[in-house]
Amino acid sequence: MVGGLPGEQLKDALASLALADIVVAATLVYKAGFSGLFKSFVDVMDDLLIGKPVVLAATAGSARHTMVADDRLRPLFTFLRAVTVPTAVFAAPSVWADPAQS
Repeated sequence: MVGGLPGEQLKDALASLALADIVVAATLVYKAGFSGLFKSFVDVMDDLLIGKPVVLAATAGSARHTMVADDRLRPLFTFLRAVTVPTAVFAAPSVWADPAQS
């Protein structure tokens, strides 16, 4: 992508995305937003997601970022004219922490 020409792996990923019936868009949270790699991939999708259902998911090191899926991801995929499902998924260490160690 650096040279502006998509490589074979990127072409394969976009072809798989075009054939998908539903997409799960998941990202790590970095500085209260989606990761740069995630955004770079979204930037090359063009019109692949028009009318396609998308499940939004995010994970972060703290529950303080719980709203990233709704505040950052939902507007992004709405702009791409995807159909985002109403419920998003978020996971932080407190979600999978062992209660015996707390």
